[in-house]
Amino acid sequence: ATRACIAAHARGTVLDVGCGHMPFRADVLRVAAAYEGFDVERRTEGVTHVGNAESMDALAAESYDTVLCFEVLGHLPHPQRAVAEMARVLKPGGTLLVSVPHLS
Repeated sequence: ATRACIAAHARGTVLDVGCGHMPFRADVLRVAAAYEGFDVERRTEGVTHVGNAESMDALAAESYDTVLCFEVLGHLPHPQRAVAEMARVLKPGGTLLVSVPHLS
């Protein structure tokens, strides 16, 4: 389902927040112009940005066409801050693709 969602909606320059080992990078690059990974640490080669998803100050406002955030928000102490940051870095009319299984 995630891959189908990416194929249908990811476009332009894509930021993958909480990219981990970047399992969706190839899927994104099939439909989008560029892929950048953002994570709290470099778990694999190619992570573009390292930092806290709740404060992505190093990223310019309105700079991404699509932001992905899969299975991350449930791990953050203040997920609403991360959502606000993702909205800030999205270009007007951009697309935010998010998945959250549940909060225990």
